Amino acid sequence: MYIKPKVDTVISQNTALCGIYGRFLTGAEVNTATEKKVPLFQLHIKDLDYIAAFEHPATMTPSFPEKPSKLSDFLAFLDTHDISDAKLICHEFQPSEDGQVTIKRSEPCAFEPLRVPVNVKSEANSTTYFGSNMNFAKVTWATGEVSDGHCKFLHTFKFETSAQTCQIVPTRPQLYLNESYRFRSGMVYQLF
Repeated sequence: MYIKPKVDTVISQNTALCGIYGRFLTGAEVNTATEKKVPLFQLHIKDLDYIAAFEHPATMTPSFPEKPSKLSDFLAFLDTHDISDAKLICHEFQPSEDGQVTIKRSEPCAFEPLRVPVNVKSEANSTTYFGSNMNFAKVTWATGEVSDGHCKFLHTFKFETSAQTCQIVPTRPQLYLNESYRFRSGMVYQLF
């Protein structure tokens, strides 16, 4: 991915550059893909300090900041909206006797990055799926880090609520800069 700005600009590490096409696997599908050495971006949240991007319905105001944040901050945001029973897909919250919360993975869950299929090629060069154009071998999928770039993939979650459900579900990962960078107009910068 190259960037050639038309004007001097700063791109924040809090701004998603692009998404990636793929699908989520759970349970035995993850085990089978792992055995076949398929690249997988594992979703294994171990504590409330887990960093990800979070989305919520627009009706929830004030809104949560659109930037990578700790899971604990998003749960606190939900709590301000009187939501304290949200479930986290493939994980369980377990309160301990000392008032702390631990997180246990209830089943394997991972995102399998894929090339954009022909029937959705019109979106391949948009920011929606642009990450699928990269060489997947350049990504350390255990961490989401791009090996020779200045970027990393982060999991993104969406809070959904209805009469039947109140849950935090994963959506497609997004690519973020590791830190904010200043870009000069007319220059070409390689990110990965």
